[in-house]
Amino acid sequence: MRMLISLFLLLFFAFLSAYVAKQRGRDPIAWFMIGILLGIFAPILLMILKPVGVTLSQDKVLEENEEEKVELIPQNTSTNDFGNKVWFYIDPSHQQQGPIYFAQLKALWSDAKIQPSTYVWCEGMQDWKRIQELPGFMEAL
Repeated sequence: MRMLISLFLLLFFAFLSAYVAKQRGRDPIAWFMIGILLGIFAPILLMILKPVGVTLSQDKVLEENEEEKVELIPQNTSTNDFGNKVWFYIDPSHQQQGPIYFAQLKALWSDAKIQPSTYVWCEGMQDWKRIQELPGFMEAL
């Protein structure tokens, strides 16, 4: 009779552990087995441990915030860095001109000596690009 009561108690704690584990975002099957092995200590241990779902959602929010920062930084720095670089451009006679500073490029733009289709290059760029292909460049001019 005692053995039967012990068996029912272990099964009760196993089911209780599985239920609490599912509520706290943990694997209920694994915690069912742990409940059979540890008895009343398994649900107590589950109550001590932090819920998995809460930490995952917090990590997800942190990752999204980091991604937003990563996306924003290059756009802001690219418009600010135009003035910090030495530029080269291709003139209408297809000759390379430069090195010149961004302020000089602005003067050429205002004098209409360079157009949106003019190719420009600076250190850090892989290839020559047209002014219209560089995001924020025309607005900075």
